Amino acid sequence: MSQHAKVELMNALYELLKKNSFESLTCNQIIEKANVGKATFYRYFPSKYALLTYLFHNKLSIDMFQFENVMSYKELGIYVIKYCQKDEDFFKNIMNDEHSIFLKLLYGKYVQIIDKRTSQLSSLERLVLEIYLNGTITTTAFWTLDDKKRTPEEIYNICEKAMPQILCDILKDK
Repeated sequence: MSQHAKVELMNALYELLKKNSFESLTCNQIIEKANVGKATFYRYFPSKYALLTYLFHNKLSIDMFQFENVMSYKELGIYVIKYCQKDEDFFKNIMNDEHSIFLKLLYGKYVQIIDKRTSQLSSLERLVLEIYLNGTITTTAFWTLDDKKRTPEEIYNICEKAMPQILCDILKDK
């Protein structure tokens, strides 16, 4: 029952986020949509933020990054942008979060992928990577969902042009 209840709650949150901003949702709405008891929700998730994290790791991250081991950074970046555009309302609503949980989770996933593909980064390289990723993920997220004039390829190319040289040397052609 425990895995089933978690999946029901995750699916309920996913469905609700297609029509509601994350900030506007309450745990009670999620509980009602999932058709589980309040105690069940709180047994597995102390908050809706914990459930959002679960949704990211158990659905979104798997779907968005399923080709992370076979795609170049460019191919993967374009794939993720297109993935977000396919479910535009959901992603607009998930990003409407004053704590930026989704963007932080996305940042963490990119760092994990980069760490797997590169040798140990120096503290300076790690800091530059953090600044670059935070800026490009946030900007790309809003361009992807609000700016219909740019294609995913154009969005990625702009981000690539903004990449500091220290990162270009590390990440090029991987």
